[in-house]
Amino acid sequence: MKEDLAERGLLPARLREGLSGANGLDETHNVYQAPQAERLAWGPCADRVDRPAETVFYVGCTSAYARQNMAIDTAAILDLVGADYTVLSDEWCCGHPYLASGQPGKAREVLEHNLALFQKMGAKRIVFNCPGCLKVFKKDAPRVLGRSLPLRPVHVLEEIAILVAEKRVRFKPLAPKAKVVYHDSCTLGRWLGVYEAPREILRAIPGLTLVEMARNRRDAYCCGAGGMIRYDYEDVASQAGADRLREAEASGAQMLVTSCPACLMQFQQTRSRLRSPLRVMDITELIVKQLKPPDFVG
Repeated sequence: MKEDLAERGLLPARLREGLSGANGLDETHNVYQAPQAERLAWGPCADRVDRPAETVFYVGCTSAYARQNMAIDTAAILDLVGADYTVLSDEWCCGHPYLASGQPGKAREVLEHNLALFQKMGAKRIVFNCPGCLKVFKKDAPRVLGRSLPLRPVHVLEEIAILVAEKRVRFKPLAPKAKVVYHDSCTLGRWLGVYEAPREILRAIPGLTLVEMARNRRDAYCCGAGGMIRYDYEDVASQAGADRLREAEASGAQMLVTSCPACLMQFQQTRSRLRSPLRVMDITELIVKQLKPPDFVG
């Protein structure tokens, strides 16, 4: 149905403008209508940019432009674990907005562009901190392109959880001690099935008590940030965010963490609007703060 609406030119006006209007996604290759030249403005080490490496850190639009600390923290984690990785100055949006709006042809174009860059770098693995971007490459790309990908897409939390299980990383005690609740994003959870990796990491942090919301894992309630719903149904998205934040408060937690840039932005905005006492943090930020760097070995 979405493809039919797109072909007829019947996409919602705000969505259509964001994709194909002046300075839209078609032109700038990011959802924030920012210059491509600013994609690496978050400041990766120069020797990490556009270099041959087995691992590409795919930054994504939100980490690159709107929540740059997520890019900084993810890169710091990769540095600490000794990953041989690169970031790409000509990275484009993953194509999720095109797929969500029924435009697989445009999604195919940006996928081919990014895959050509990965191939040029000799990459075998693509690391993501955005579940939406990961889903595009892991689930959607083979269908849209009609072929399997010659590389392994993975979320950074999956990699960290392996190191935790192997006791190759340790964490400093959380001070002050706190109850922390984890929000399962729709994409990382229901779409990709990653439920336990973030919880295993959180349980490994001394002084942190992991608590759960009433609805968690596959039953977790959406925060309202997904599906591009905010473009034309902002009231619905805002109410979903408020409902989920109140559910997090009811868990007794002092801190709410998530693993999705869109969820992070939604909860930060909702917390401010509702004046909630909950601290809101991306899990990569918490990991970087609590890691014991000397314990990282190759």
